[in-house]
Amino acid sequence: MTKFKENRDIDRAIGDNKKIIVFYHKDCTDGFCGAWAAWMKFGDTAEYVGIEPNAKAPLVNDKEIYTIDVGFLAEENVVLMANNIRLTSIDHHVSRKDSVPMTQDYSFDLEHSGCVLAWQYFHPEKPVPKLLSRVEDFDLWRFRLIGTDAIVSFLDLYDFNFDIYSKLIEDFEDDKKVAGFIEKGKLLLEYENKQVDRAVSNNAQLAIFEGIKTYVVNAHVYHSRIGARLAEILPPMALIWHEKRHRRYVSLRSDGTVDVSAMAAKYGGGGHRASAGFTFELGERFPWEYINE
Repeated sequence: MTKFKENRDIDRAIGDNKKIIVFYHKDCTDGFCGAWAAWMKFGDTAEYVGIEPNAKAPLVNDKEIYTIDVGFLAEENVVLMANNIRLTSIDHHVSRKDSVPMTQDYSFDLEHSGCVLAWQYFHPEKPVPKLLSRVEDFDLWRFRLIGTDAIVSFLDLYDFNFDIYSKLIEDFEDDKKVAGFIEKGKLLLEYENKQVDRAVSNNAQLAIFEGIKTYVVNAHVYHSRIGARLAEILPPMALIWHEKRHRRYVSLRSDGTVDVSAMAAKYGGGGHRASAGFTFELGERFPWEYINE
């Protein structure tokens, strides 16, 4: 079974015996499927490390580095390129539109998700697997394919493991199997929607963030669904946060009329116009003010 690593301390997570390192967006289906696309190219000759969007660049030398659906600051890219064989960045976040093209090789496209871009980069002659197209449909919040919502809920049943996902991706080429997956996912989606209803009804608080009155919810899961629901109730955006590993993680969602990636960038984060995030230390003040109405 293929091993891969997810560690906030990147330097400790990296071994010395492999020349190729693939960094991918941690705890993200799009990022992991992008890593899987790389694994289908490199197999066990590469090391795969899941990192958070705010992660600092590792202290490595003489490596062939790939970043998928995640990246480092421009000044960190300069150091990585000077000390390593090559730095390649594959991304689709508007907040990285300047740092991605500066790498020695890259693929950047706002119209595709990280996993689809990774597949097209590593396997340009092969059609995109159907499961990756589903992941893209959800990650870009398009829902152009029937059953995408249910399929994403179905995928939550599975660990991020290359061997497991290889079987899933193979199964998703069979339309009859996909129909069964959608039916299973519908039951899970119904449960998730109930949890979203409870979070919205019981936990939403009004606050002012970046001059905008918005709902704020403390929640560990279903960030996108909760954010989308609250942005509909009180446009143009919503804020969801939780604590993990001595930091606070903030997810911003908007209806598209405001650019939350620009807001996130002010706090060292980034993302898309309608979906972005950032983190800050537990000891720091909340960058929003709760209000009573």
